[in-house]
Amino acid sequence: MFKHILVAVTLFVCLTGNAMAFDDAKWQGLFRTAQTLLESKQPALAEAQLRAALSDEMPDNLRIATLTHLCVALYLQSKHQEAVAVATESVKLIEAREPNNLQALATSASILNMSAAKVGDTAAATLADEKLEYLKGEMVLQAWSTDERTGEKLHLHSGIRFPASFGTFGDPQPMAYRPDGSDASLNYRGSGPTPGLLSIYVTETPETVAQHIDNASLSIRITAGDTAPISQGEISIVHGGEAIQGQQRIWEYGERGGRLRGSVAVFQRGKYHIKFRATYPADAKDAFEEAQRKVMESFSWPGAS
Repeated sequence: MFKHILVAVTLFVCLTGNAMAFDDAKWQGLFRTAQTLLESKQPALAEAQLRAALSDEMPDNLRIATLTHLCVALYLQSKHQEAVAVATESVKLIEAREPNNLQALATSASILNMSAAKVGDTAAATLADEKLEYLKGEMVLQAWSTDERTGEKLHLHSGIRFPASFGTFGDPQPMAYRPDGSDASLNYRGSGPTPGLLSIYVTETPETVAQHIDNASLSIRITAGDTAPISQGEISIVHGGEAIQGQQRIWEYGERGGRLRGSVAVFQRGKYHIKFRATYPADAKDAFEEAQRKVMESFSWPGAS
């Protein structure tokens, strides 16, 4: 389960990067519209627009971006066999023509991983696993350094230091979503009274906090379906006498007896957004949410300017 959660939470940042990567207003408009449709629970409309734009004469970069968005639209409609085919084409095209397009590779390989699991396609699953392992190694080396003595991890782009553990959260696994390290996360696993996964993202982005949390909702939907948030609004964290304001949404989903909570909180500090993304059992919510707030309060917040 946690492997698929880790995969899913990369998607919205990668799609945002893909949409912003084109100077041509026509294509940037297409990808922004597709992303808006995906976020607003209209993947069938997104699929129709993307398929209409797809052609064999497209330049490689446009075809890759179109396929990347299309496989997400298919996944959200549970068209897993088609998603496997489109994501496989995208992964192979990236490998052959644009090996440095790591954001598109992350999105396509993530969808391939999850859809292949749904339909039992072992060959596609193996391809996805190979690419995801490559991504973890290639980009992480450019984004993070580790103090071998203390286990502390340094995010090189922002200078933020992350401890080897926050209370009951440990075993930090670094991830990166851009080659320059300007979008990265550290994923902590909870233990004891706080089972679950807590991921902390550092992202340089021109988006507002409101736009960012709307985009983040897409990653929640991939695991939670069409469930509406049970809570949303402002959140305030006090750190060093300063009140740090952000926005938070919480979802609850899953079958009775195995219900999960998913939450996302986004804050802006200077040119960076700091996001806390969590997934945990609903019956452990009190302990987990209290521990998560303590992590936020003790986090090494960058300056506001």
